[in-house]
Amino acid sequence: NIKNGLNFAQFLEAILRIIDSKAKSSDQPDNEENYRDLLQQTFQDATMSIKRKSVEDKLIVKLYTEESQMCFYDKFGLLGAIFQNRSLTNNSIHLGLPFDEFALIMSQAGIAQNDEVKEEVKEGQIKKILKSEVMQILQQIDVFDGDSEDDNDPKLLTYIDFLEGIVRVAALYPFGDREEYSSLEDKLNYVVTKLEAKFGNLVDDFEKSLSAKDEEMKFACKMVINERDDGEGESGEEGEDYG
Repeated sequence: NIKNGLNFAQFLEAILRIIDSKAKSSDQPDNEENYRDLLQQTFQDATMSIKRKSVEDKLIVKLYTEESQMCFYDKFGLLGAIFQNRSLTNNSIHLGLPFDEFALIMSQAGIAQNDEVKEEVKEGQIKKILKSEVMQILQQIDVFDGDSEDDNDPKLLTYIDFLEGIVRVAALYPFGDREEYSSLEDKLNYVVTKLEAKFGNLVDDFEKSLSAKDEEMKFACKMVINERDDGEGESGEEGEDYG
């Protein structure tokens, strides 16, 4: 698929594979009813629906606001670069960002500070959030690897989890009564601007890696449309001349 996306059938297949994995790791791996029950539980789970989940977690809605989505779209080069640069490879396939690495990123960007450090806030400055508070914020994110029983297996944030973490940090940031940061958009822009100041140098290499991947996977469409004078179009293999 283009850009390694999933069509609807593959999306359903992914869900079934997850259920199959859970069923095989249960105490009744050969019980077909267990498989059916797990499937029903999955779709009845409130966290499967953003609307249901938002009843208990108001902040999750902020991840999908137009303001948040536009910010993530405009700054994909930056945010994607940070995520790729600091993530671990999970199961040799997927990238995942450890919780403590996320907190470190916030610290390096001047957004968070160590709990032991008592920084004085001068007039006009904005107080930083504590790294321990960042870690508490991350605990509210439903990560896919969170069910692991291995204490040595770190919880990893997917890219969407990474964005959710940024939204949660921005929403809970200690801006006080600063009117210029009264909206989520303003708060989010503040956090992203701090990230850009620290990690903006990663963007060029990240965008080059995307272009190289496009070339390798031949994502570019091989069909071309030639407009005719009558407004109709013709399609054909790239390189063919329709005059």
